[in-house]
Amino acid sequence: MARRKSEQFATNEVDMGNIAKALGHPARIKIIRLLLVQGEMNCKQIVAELPLSQSTVSQHLAELKQAGVIHGRGFRTSMLYSLEKETLKSLHAMLGDMLFPKTKPVQASLF
Repeated sequence: MARRKSEQFATNEVDMGNIAKALGHPARIKIIRLLLVQGEMNCKQIVAELPLSQSTVSQHLAELKQAGVIHGRGFRTSMLYSLEKETLKSLHAMLGDMLFPKTKPVQASLF
């Protein structure tokens, strides 16, 4: 039986790839920025801030939610969206490790 290509990579590499894919659209970056400032917003509030239709914003929210970047909670007749802070902390740590790997200190040798 064939193995999925993602099985050939470490879990954190697959997770980072999924999150990076979810962040790969300027509308999703804008949604994240809005949620950073506002904390929680419903879809209607997000639509008011973007030059996109409600259905398009809903699709972007679904992508972010599927990747674990945001979560939603029901409130009355709508859904309130907010950032999934643990996912963002993990992403921050993974990017830091990838871009700025910790190197072992060079030990001076005595001759």
